[in-house]
Amino acid sequence: MKLRIENLATLLMITFILFTGCDRKQQAPEQVEVPGDTQIEITLSEKTQSETVPTTLYPPENPYEDLTVTGTAPPPDYQGNPILWIPEFDYEWNVDDKLVPIAPNHTEKWARYEKRVRKDRYESSQKTEGITSQKRVYQIIRELEAQLRDFQAEVMTEGMTPLNAAKYLIAHNINTEHKQQYAQQALDENPDDYHTLLVWAYVQDFEKKPEAFRRLLKMRPNAAYVLYRLGDITLTPEAIPILKKAYQYAPDVPTDHPTYLKTGILYELAKAYFYATREDAKALETLKYMGKYDPGLSELYIQDMQRNNRIGVVGRSQKEKTNE
Repeated sequence: MKLRIENLATLLMITFILFTGCDRKQQAPEQVEVPGDTQIEITLSEKTQSETVPTTLYPPENPYEDLTVTGTAPPPDYQGNPILWIPEFDYEWNVDDKLVPIAPNHTEKWARYEKRVRKDRYESSQKTEGITSQKRVYQIIRELEAQLRDFQAEVMTEGMTPLNAAKYLIAHNINTEHKQQYAQQALDENPDDYHTLLVWAYVQDFEKKPEAFRRLLKMRPNAAYVLYRLGDITLTPEAIPILKKAYQYAPDVPTDHPTYLKTGILYELAKAYFYATREDAKALETLKYMGKYDPGLSELYIQDMQRNNRIGVVGRSQKEKTNE
């Protein structure tokens, strides 16, 4: 009986060792939920877990998936902003070397706009003639320019749906309130549509963007672009896990692809470490990691951090650092 008990104990010990593994540093596979309810099993080592950024998951088959969940995805050779793709429109390159949509009846509409420009310029010269106050002259000119921008937005978007009108004005950078009005009208008509809400969020003031992106994440928790934008505008410790998740789900596409996000995500993550949590070492490691995708930009930001105690345009004084 004693021998049997000892054998049983030995067997249990061997079973325990085989089950747990001799190397206690190995980690069990972690189940990670990715878009499309697909389960991917990846083994995370201690080294990987301690890295500044997480292991990249397999990208979705369609790199536009997160951006056009309910919208029409642009073709693979499209080089513009995929959020602003209008499938039924033609496109051309503008003076800023950006691909922009051409409005239906563009020639006729543009002729009407130019006619209004000439008319407004003549009225401007008439109204300001004889006025000695420079302040009053500038006021008259600004008022006429505002009216002209409104007319441009109205005439060029004639016949478009509210959503397409908002996209058109954003793409052409026509700076009027019309793009917000069109985006709001489109959302009112289709309040639960992901793509429409994404366009609406695109044109909102800074104060409204966090709420808009959080609404989008409720619809699509692993949307890399939305996570990136939310982390970008949230320069607090909260931004760090958001940006890590954005990197984790960002698709592996060429750096010139419209959905390429990784360099931008790493840049914002480094800023979050540096400004929000004062973890300079992690900020530096993140910038070094950026060199995997853009060595030149990585080196530029590293030099910026080391020489000026800042990253990008947001400053942080040496006095503030030494007082910590």
